[in-house]
Amino acid sequence: MSTLVSLLEPTREAGQASSRLSQPKEISFFSKSRKGVSFDRSGLNTYKKPELPVDLNVGFSLFQDRDRTNPYPAPLANILRSLEEHGQGEILREATFVTYRGNIAKLLLVPYNDREEWHMEAERQGETIFLNVVEAPSSLERQARDGNDPSRRAMQYWGFAFEEACNAGGAGLQVGVDSTEGFNSVSLTSIGEHQLVIASEVDCQRGPTSSSGTGGYIELKTTRLMESQKQVDSFERHKLSKWWAQSYPAGVPTIVVGFRDDDGFVQKLQELETAKLPKYVAGKRFAWDAGVCLSFLNRSLAWLRGALAAEPEGSRFRLEHSPSRGCRAIRLVRDPSIPPFVPEGVSRLYSCAGAAVLQPEEGDGGGARGDEAAEPSAKKARLLL
Repeated sequence: MSTLVSLLEPTREAGQASSRLSQPKEISFFSKSRKGVSFDRSGLNTYKKPELPVDLNVGFSLFQDRDRTNPYPAPLANILRSLEEHGQGEILREATFVTYRGNIAKLLLVPYNDREEWHMEAERQGETIFLNVVEAPSSLERQARDGNDPSRRAMQYWGFAFEEACNAGGAGLQVGVDSTEGFNSVSLTSIGEHQLVIASEVDCQRGPTSSSGTGGYIELKTTRLMESQKQVDSFERHKLSKWWAQSYPAGVPTIVVGFRDDDGFVQKLQELETAKLPKYVAGKRFAWDAGVCLSFLNRSLAWLRGALAAEPEGSRFRLEHSPSRGCRAIRLVRDPSIPPFVPEGVSRLYSCAGAAVLQPEEGDGGGARGDEAAEPSAKKARLLL
């Protein structure tokens, strides 16, 4: 049986210096495919500007999508193994939160979110809180409906097709697209008194020379061509805020947007600077404020740390936000039925204070696999995951 532990009401307080997000520093990375996870940059594509128009329908019949009935699409174990493989296991001692960027984006947008329901799960080990990605029931229901609707499924595919069309080393849309493939950058950043380890899926990089950090990373997005001021207002209010909340915490500086028509043809390209997105809406009646978002993120993390500090270590909780149902507060619920999501080795790390669990490997072990950019001189540590 679940138990309500605490509530946090959203506010739109102006941002302060203590609510600034530090420049993210990449500390590890990993690539995904149907074969599994590798701790290299094999899943990171290099951007090429596609020739217009781009037919995003090509290859649709060959599309291989991920399992959208899975409520846990992004295991925390991948982040922790990545830290381990790149010799960054000790960073867990400094981190106050470990999660994926999607969860950070959810918290950033709470002050302006009036329609999207979301859940996430939380567990404290020592002083570190692990935030697990979980799909809300309403999201799973919507994805199931979309999967049975050919037109919605086609539009879902268009986003992946645009990513492939911008891939300089790709085989082309004719051979099909696999949505399980991808690259994640794991970065360390901070806001207020909170140290955050965040994994972010990255679509591509500007060029091979940018492989040493996040500065050359690019986010790829598609959106419908706009024909009225009402559509522009909706785009600036909802999509720009969501794109900023996804890319800013990850340190991704550039978003390339493909503007498509209703038939799935990209007719226009535009590059946006992530840091400048808030300026596009400043002063407008529907404006969202990045400072307000960051201030609330800082406040919500402090609230969560305080609430979980008063609870037994290892207890599992769910954060719920359901504004469309009339509840704008974030609910923190203790739920013992939540399946374990923090690997056992991490629990032992904190219970043993690292004495026998987090140990340097004998020899250099080859350093960081596949790429020496992620602190190759650091001692490699084993989390025994």
